[in-house]
Amino acid sequence: MKRKMAVLLLAALLVIAWLPGQALATTRRDEALEWLWGAIADHVYRLEVSFTVDCSPYADILDAAVKEDHMIWGMVFSLGMYDYKVSYTNRTHALRFEDAAYMPGFTVLQKLNCGMEMTAEENKLLQYAGYVSQEAWTKGNDLRRERFIHDWLIEHVAYKTAGDDIHSVYNNAYGAILYGAGECDAYADAFYLIGGLSGLTVGYQAGLADGKLHQWNAIRLTDPATGHPYWQMIDVTYDDFNIPDHPAACMYTYFNFGLNRMKTHEFHGNQYFRDYSNTMAFASFFGNTLEPDFGLFLSTYDDAGRYIKDHRKDPYIYFLVDQPYNEAALHQGIKKAMPSRPAYQYWYEELHQTTAFVFWFK
Repeated sequence: MKRKMAVLLLAALLVIAWLPGQALATTRRDEALEWLWGAIADHVYRLEVSFTVDCSPYADILDAAVKEDHMIWGMVFSLGMYDYKVSYTNRTHALRFEDAAYMPGFTVLQKLNCGMEMTAEENKLLQYAGYVSQEAWTKGNDLRRERFIHDWLIEHVAYKTAGDDIHSVYNNAYGAILYGAGECDAYADAFYLIGGLSGLTVGYQAGLADGKLHQWNAIRLTDPATGHPYWQMIDVTYDDFNIPDHPAACMYTYFNFGLNRMKTHEFHGNQYFRDYSNTMAFASFFGNTLEPDFGLFLSTYDDAGRYIKDHRKDPYIYFLVDQPYNEAALHQGIKKAMPSRPAYQYWYEELHQTTAFVFWFK
């Protein structure tokens, strides 16, 4: 009996590990959506092109819920599916997916994990992503690996629209990693693939940004103080300003920005599939981390001037000022700290009365 109980306990733990991001259900609707997410995931993780999910166990909820287009879209995109035909029959409670297509980054990582055979193009994508991943592994902890991948994509990828062709390489990791260009989908897919190869737990996140359909990533980190895991948001696309002649000069406004920094982003009703309940407590700009070279969260522009002086040999200096943008105050703060300062340039972005900067000397 003890052996049987141990086997059952192990099986339960494996199920929990298989769905690491699931929130605890608080209502029957939450419970039904979590169940549906898991039922779809069972097929998606096998990269099935067509499959049916019997929704009978929660027909009272799902007969209506699955007709919410944004809900299904957000659910399957969070699993790596970007194109499909879907139908639902109330009489049989059958949710049918056909002609499913998966993000290349997800496909490559899943085939690698499951020992599936890859195409020549998938092997090429894996090879190039692997080069970046090898470098990321040298950076140490999860946060530093995450930052390296974020910075590498910004330096090597230029934003390029894919038009109406959802199957364009500029909508996925092929465009970002092999051709150095792509839309938000390309950044998100590339980050998912390289992050996964680098030992990070990454997900896709679909929603709206500035009122338009948008994709970014979620990443599961661990609080160094408590050891508790939590999810954060990272949007490499929105951090890539394509600064002329300075491709490595990125921003960190959307690096682990959390729920309380979602000024432009919204989940569009599909936030059921990861436990974001702790994200508010940990939400921060990069400057709030314990990593000494991530920049600082400064109180005044005089503090910024002193910080710039102390880091004047760095190729790019990152910091945040807990005030609205004030050009005159920034110049004055630098002048106080460096009366004979050399010429400089900077890029900034305001968010919630805080201003993020990337600064460099000419």
